[in-house]
Amino acid sequence: MSTIVDRLLWTLFGDRVGLAIFLGALVFFAMTWRTNFLLNDNFTITNTMVGLSEGHLYIDRAFYKSTEVPTGGAGTLASPGTTVHDGRLYGENYGQLFLALPLLFGLKALAAVADLRIAVAGIWCLLFLGFCVQVGTIFDRRRFGILAGCGAALALFVVNVAVAPDLDVYWIAFMSLHSGSMVAAGFVGVLLHRLVGGMYSRRAGAFAGSIAVLATPVGFWAAIPMRHATTAVMAMASMYWFYRSRSTDSAAWATRFRALAYAPVGLTAWIFSPEGLILLVALVVVDPLTARSNAPRRLLPVGAVLALSLVPFFLTNLIVSGNPLRPPLLLDGFTGQQTVELAESADVNFGDGSSGGDAGGPGPDDGGSAGGGDGSGSGERTEAFVAAATSVPSLVALFLSKIAEALGIFVTQPERVYHTFVRTGFVDRATLGNGEPINLALLEAMPVAGVLVALPFVAVDRFRTVIAAGTPTASVRSLPRRIRAAGRDLSPERSTDLFAVAYVTFLVLSYMPTLPLHAQYTVRYLVPGMPIVLYGAFRMAAVRRPLVSATDAFVWTYAGGLLIGGQVAVAYLAFVTATMGEMVQFHALLSLALAAPLAVWVVVSTTERFEPDPRGGAVLFGLVAAATTLFLLLAGTQYFTSPRDLVIPVVRTVAREVSLV
Repeated sequence: MSTIVDRLLWTLFGDRVGLAIFLGALVFFAMTWRTNFLLNDNFTITNTMVGLSEGHLYIDRAFYKSTEVPTGGAGTLASPGTTVHDGRLYGENYGQLFLALPLLFGLKALAAVADLRIAVAGIWCLLFLGFCVQVGTIFDRRRFGILAGCGAALALFVVNVAVAPDLDVYWIAFMSLHSGSMVAAGFVGVLLHRLVGGMYSRRAGAFAGSIAVLATPVGFWAAIPMRHATTAVMAMASMYWFYRSRSTDSAAWATRFRALAYAPVGLTAWIFSPEGLILLVALVVVDPLTARSNAPRRLLPVGAVLALSLVPFFLTNLIVSGNPLRPPLLLDGFTGQQTVELAESADVNFGDGSSGGDAGGPGPDDGGSAGGGDGSGSGERTEAFVAAATSVPSLVALFLSKIAEALGIFVTQPERVYHTFVRTGFVDRATLGNGEPINLALLEAMPVAGVLVALPFVAVDRFRTVIAAGTPTASVRSLPRRIRAAGRDLSPERSTDLFAVAYVTFLVLSYMPTLPLHAQYTVRYLVPGMPIVLYGAFRMAAVRRPLVSATDAFVWTYAGGLLIGGQVAVAYLAFVTATMGEMVQFHALLSLALAAPLAVWVVVSTTERFEPDPRGGAVLFGLVAAATTLFLLLAGTQYFTSPRDLVIPVVRTVAREVSLV
């Protein structure tokens, strides 16, 4: 039995470090686990989840709804993402809902035999205990890890029980979606650890996975029931299996891993079809070029796995729209005016439009219902989307048109590119209706990405190496053959780099016509590409070297920056009585201020004109990571929620005492 368990753990997590990253991630994410609706899209998704738990795909009542919306009647307000077909309402992200369904039934079973508030607190404490045991084992201090973990977990449990408020079973469907996002985000860290660890060392992989959890926007979306964390883990799984297909010496295993790389395509499409298309295009562009062989016997398993992964997507489409190639996303948007079949005394008003809306992805420019809008924009957006794309083939055409539009934006509207990737600030396009600048650009939300400015220097050095090797010239007619030969001869790492570049490029080009957005928070549409961006950072020796060789400096700087610097930051924000927008912009400026010297340090290290002390880089990395973790904690417990909505009682109590907003 123990052998089976060990084999399962190895398959899922790779090693004890992967398991520790996963358990630690769940403990960390649960600190921002809450029962409030950040975006009014959450009403659509969660009400769809309720219907799914009752055995149907449609929404028959507004189980979750805003208290600010009048009840009764058809109403004129609908939550973004709600569509209508044959008199019934449908939601979105069905793949995400199905993946979270076991968690819903698990929470229901738990609530049937125990007090939900105590059970949830107990599970959190057990996860903390498991994390302590794994860390103790990794550092050959298993006995200490068990004793210290048991003591700390027991103390936390007692405190949680003492301060725990009631937790209504009403929230179970909502909490199950949160749980699914947290599990998905945890596996993002695990996969990045396994990928980077397989290329370099276990310590490098541990840093990559930990930073993905603690210092990227993946942690922001982990405790929010949106698709972003789930599609991020799908992209990471595809890239990991792609790498394994190139790194194994066995031709049979290479074929198996190559086929597995296509499995997340169908699952991603089941969640959100445009992002499934993006993942498929990235694979189709890079995979045949870099594969050892494209013989039919190698491609047949790939096609079989891809087709099998698409079955749930096609079946859901067939049940909902009657057309396997027309996902719910492409149905008519519900505006509140159509005649629909509802349960008796049901209310179709889901949200009040005060918290933000979802542009729905790489479609037309968002007219959404967020930021004090009246909600009508959601229907207008959906109608425009349906007019442009009514099936998967037309979605492909729309995808290509959006790429062309994005290329034009990069050339003609550099200010939009700047506001998306560097500094958003007080930009009308990305500001809520009340004027609050609550959105962050990519670099502000993920300052560790600033190290990518060193990539051109790396590219120049490699180009010089190629030139020095004296590559012979060739005719234009032989160019395709030479490109194919060069792709086949690439190392597993370089092949994976190509996939990473292709995926991130297509993701950015697909969403660029929509960005920046008034409810993007941390450029949420690009979240699936952020762990891959972090992978790109760890491909540079100048990033890995200080973390691996000066680990103590990083750990102490991170701990001091978070515990001491965090208190200073909280005291400052409380003293100046800042608004929510001003608080978010404080974090934005802090991130940019720390990202700049880190980027300079990495550039200097990359040029290799002299070797700077790695402890300096470790300190800078520690400060950047601490600043990002602080934002994740405050955003999840203060800025975008009320402390009374937090699920973990002890976190709720501490957050209530801080009370910045």
